Amino acid sequence: SLGLVANTDNENNGGGGLVTCYQQHLKIINCHCIFDQISGTGCGGLCGAQNNNIIIDRSSCRIRIISGPKTGGLIGAGCGQQEVCFISNSYCQGQLTGMDAGGLCGYKSANCQLQGCYFAGNIMGENSGGLCGSYSALQTTQFRILSCYCLGHVSGRGAGGICGAYFSGHPQLGVCSFRYVYYSGQLSGLNCGGMFGTFSGTNGGVELYQCYTNETIVSSVSNNGIG
Repeated sequence: SLGLVANTDNENNGGGGLVTCYQQHLKIINCHCIFDQISGTGCGGLCGAQNNNIIIDRSSCRIRIISGPKTGGLIGAGCGQQEVCFISNSYCQGQLTGMDAGGLCGYKSANCQLQGCYFAGNIMGENSGGLCGSYSALQTTQFRILSCYCLGHVSGRGAGGICGAYFSGHPQLGVCSFRYVYYSGQLSGLNCGGMFGTFSGTNGGVELYQCYTNETIVSSVSNNGIG
């Protein structure tokens, strides 16, 4: 589908600029949202909470502010070992606030791949991340970021320039891979890091390949982040 959406305010848990919480397979291709404000748990600039497979390509959201826990610049929260989230050639510009908030996607435990995307703006909240808020690895999930970047200020306990909190505790986890990923901006908060903020668990494989950070870290104590 092709569209341009303009709105002033949207308050709805799991809501999104185009689609709210959805149950079926979804494709968003060449769609663009301009919003003043979206608020609620698990909200996203284009679509809200993910309960099934989604593909987003060549799409964008420009917004003054998205507020609430587990919110994302393009897609909100997404959980489930079988679900797949694929976002390519897309971006978000604006400000997000809330725990587990991410510049492109909020809290995730589904299979997720970001490719050729970026976020530009400011993010504030515990375990918030420049591209992904928090990621909780399940047994067979895969989390991949390829050729993406974030420009802006990310702040909060456990904040990360790319991913806020990464949790892995299962002995047979899937894959976490960042390749050609870049962050530039200012990080502030306890346990923040250029790539990851809070990093918990050592099981499963984590790959960082040709990843770069150019960050200024302020007011960070006992920094346990990565990058």
